[in-house]
Order: sequence, then C-alpha cells, then structure tokens
Amino acid sequence: MDKDILLIFDLADRPGRIGILENERPIIWHPLADGLANRKIVQAVHAFLGERKMTLNQMNAFASVTKGSSFTGMRIGASVANAFAWVFGRPAVGVHSSSARLIQAAYKRATPNATIEITYPSDVIPKANPG
Repeated sequence: MDKDILLIFDLADRPGRIGILENERPIIWHPLADGLANRKIVQAVHAFLGERKMTLNQMNAFASVTKGSSFTGMRIGASVANAFAWVFGRPAVGVHSSSARLIQAAYKRATPNATIEITYPSDVIPKANPG
C-alpha cells in the first residue's frame, strides 16, 4: 500500500460519523443518522466506501474516537474498529480526538496487531492482539 488510509469511527457523540483519512489530507466525514450507529454501522461503512470507490481492504488501520458523552457509542466504535482490524490484519487505534493530526500520530505509534480496549471512564488501553 503506497498511501496511508484510515477508516475512523466517531460514535462517542450522537448522532455519530465515520470518516476517511488519507495521508495528510483533511478527514472526509460522513454523518450518520441518529441511532444508526447502534443498528447499521457496517452497512453505512460499505455505502460510504462504495461512494468513494474504496474497499475495507484498502484501509491501513481502523481508528475509533474514545472520548465523548456516549459510553455505548465509544464501545460500538471500538468494537467495530477491532473487528475490522482483526479480519484484515491491521491495527486498531483508539484516540481521544477526531483531529487528523492526532489520529495520524496515534497510527504511526500503533503496533501491527493493536486493539482498542475501553474502560470506564473512557480510558484507552492499547493492547496487543494475542493472535
């Protein structure tokens, strides 16, 4: 892969959004309908990527914002990022902000099999995937 492309889940606040970060470009955000993150996040991801003519396999990592008002949203974002990361053998990156600069920095520090673990109150604990 010649460029870094990250899929970002920002579900910690309602209604939530997903985004794509390519190299140093600004994040392209796709807002989600209220409540959609709880029920149809995977379908929303496929539709968003389809509009951009991209696939999940092109992603170098999956990031999730882990700071906000919705603990359930944080858990959903982290769970989806972890699942995609596991399936595609990429790192999952937890970040406290949706800033492109901070997400890129967290990605560059991530280990290849990194996963996201959410604890209450919303502390990110990077953890190596044992598999």
